[in-house]
Formats: sequence, C-alpha cells, structure tokens
Amino acid sequence: SDLDPLTGVHNRRGMMTALGRERERSIRTGKAMCVGLCDIDTFKAVNDRHGHLVGDSVLLAVAGRLIANLRPYDAIYRFGGDEFLVAFFETAADQAVGIADRLRASLSHMAVRIGDGVDISVTASFGLCMVDASAPLESTIQHADEALYRAKRDGRNRVVLWQPDGAAGGGGA
Repeated sequence: SDLDPLTGVHNRRGMMTALGRERERSIRTGKAMCVGLCDIDTFKAVNDRHGHLVGDSVLLAVAGRLIANLRPYDAIYRFGGDEFLVAFFETAADQAVGIADRLRASLSHMAVRIGDGVDISVTASFGLCMVDASAPLESTIQHADEALYRAKRDGRNRVVLWQPDGAAGGGGA
C-alpha cells in the first residue's frame, strides 16, 4: 500500500515519515541532504493530444528512468500527477545539482513508444532545496517547489537549486 500502483515507486503515504527520519539522521551526522521535485514538462499536452493511456506510459517510463539513474541509497516518491519527489542523501548542493542534471539529461534522451512505431520525447524540470536543521521538512519541500516553478518559468528542462537569498543555481538545457 506504500507503492504507487502505476509506477511502482513509493507513494506519499509514508513519504513524510521516511523523509523525516532521514532529515534527523542528516542533522545528527552532519551529512547534507537535498530534496528535489521533478515535474514532466508539458505533460498535460501529452494527455490532451495522445490520451491518458499514453500519459500513463510516459509516467511509467519516467519513473523507470529515474529509478535506473538514482543511486541505490537515494529515494523516489510519486508526489502527485506528473511530479516525483527525489531525496539525495549524504549529498552536498553541488552534487545534488549534478545528479539532478544527469537525471534531466537522461530523460531528455529517452523516447517513449506510444504505438504504431511512433515515439515521443520527454523532458523534465527539477527544483531542489537543501535540508536545513532550522527549517521544517514541509518548508524544504515548499522551497523545492518554488525552485521547480522557476525552472519551468525560465524555459523548462532545467535544474534550479533554491537559495535563501532568492538567487537560483543549477543547470540544464
């Protein structure tokens, strides 16, 4: 019951408990942790143009590609709709940006077969936020979401790291 039935990744049911546990471990050990939100670019257009079954195929392919390219000790959750939350454990900010950018690039090189020999390409945007001992986990996720919106606003298919001063860092297309 903790797995998303479509993608096979963890769902939100136990997400906050697991992330809270890892946040506490990060604070206790002094090893950095980053939370990121990954959103499939123009996913609504995929559903509108090709139908929800193709949309499901895209979600499944994206989840598979993320799983295949994450480190074994990182975590992935279906956050909602076409969004995935990824948690990079024992990872500094520059490393997290690099990992997310590799995930982004891997997705952008993927073709999803939708039938009759037709493939569609997929890109995704990432918003990242480092876990801070003075901020609740919900705030960290909110900041990652703000960074994600900035990635979308700045052209999609990119990675943005939330900064407390409002500056953005990251990579991408």
